[in-house]
Amino acid sequence: MNKKILLYCCIAILLYCFSRPVFAQRQLDDYLFQYEKYRDIYEEFTLARDKYLKYQALSVKDEAVKALKKLLLQRNQVLRTHFLALEYKLRNTAGVIENQSGNGLISQLDKKVIWLEEQSEEIENLETSSLEDLFILSDRIEDKEAELKNLAYQSLGEILLGRIRALQAESVSITTLLKEEISQQQSATQAAQLNLWLREVGVKNYLSQQEIEAAEINLWKLREERRIKGMVQHFSNLQIDVDDARLYLKQAVSFQQEIYGELNYD
Repeated sequence: MNKKILLYCCIAILLYCFSRPVFAQRQLDDYLFQYEKYRDIYEEFTLARDKYLKYQALSVKDEAVKALKKLLLQRNQVLRTHFLALEYKLRNTAGVIENQSGNGLISQLDKKVIWLEEQSEEIENLETSSLEDLFILSDRIEDKEAELKNLAYQSLGEILLGRIRALQAESVSITTLLKEEISQQQSATQAAQLNLWLREVGVKNYLSQQEIEAAEINLWKLREERRIKGMVQHFSNLQIDVDDARLYLKQAVSFQQEIYGELNYD
């Protein structure tokens, strides 16, 4: 492959990556299906609960128990598919920095998926369920709400960061290729102009790296946070940093396209 085609392919790939979805469609569809199913089941539970509170009859209590049991199982399924989608994306996103030890995000997600499956199995195996029994099992999930949300936010943050790290690294690589090509230009005037644009690319790459480092700090703060409100704030700040990095990289690519268009390959 000659250098002209190589540069064109690199820039085209970089532009394509800006429009790629965060999640593979199959995993997203599965999660959305389970979530919509949970919403329907929640409405069924609400009707059964309200009916029981109004009539206090044994028959309607049994209906409320069945509805709550169904709801808890579906809630676990929603969480399970969410974590599986996050795990898939962590494994398949370039630029993700994943700790391979037992404390890595993928390992933590695996453990939580297994734990959720165990909780569902315990619910299903209850021979004689009561509202009190089910509330105890429900409390196990609610007691871990902050921990589960923290893990989800960490995973999403690392996925966003991984993607922008990969884009930034690709932009830097293209800049190196362009620098080599400019150095071979015969026209001093043209080379001077192209080098000016190349310096702009370097500035944009540098600024994007600064935003990536700011996002990494927010990810660290998120990891240490125990309050859900604080997690939301740190994740929001991380998203802003990543969006700013993406904007700088888009500007870098725009200059790279201009340089490519002006290079003389005759």
